[in-house]
Amino acid sequence: MAAALKHLIVPRHGIFRRMLPLMKSPLALALLVPCFALAAPFAYVSNEGSGTVSVVDTATGTVVDTLETGA
Repeated sequence: MAAALKHLIVPRHGIFRRMLPLMKSPLALALLVPCFALAAPFAYVSNEGSGTVSVVDTATGTVVDTLETGA
């Protein structure tokens, strides 16, 4: 997401428009925006060396779950 925002803020060669072809359609963009508002406020953090991923509630900063991913 940071790279996409960088290309939005520092426009070069239309890279951001190629990343999001929906930007050409105002209706598609209007349908896409509510999806971001409904997204769960979680971050998934890989735990180096343990084969797990922690699910962090970004609103409170607490780990709500740890998922086994394997080696």
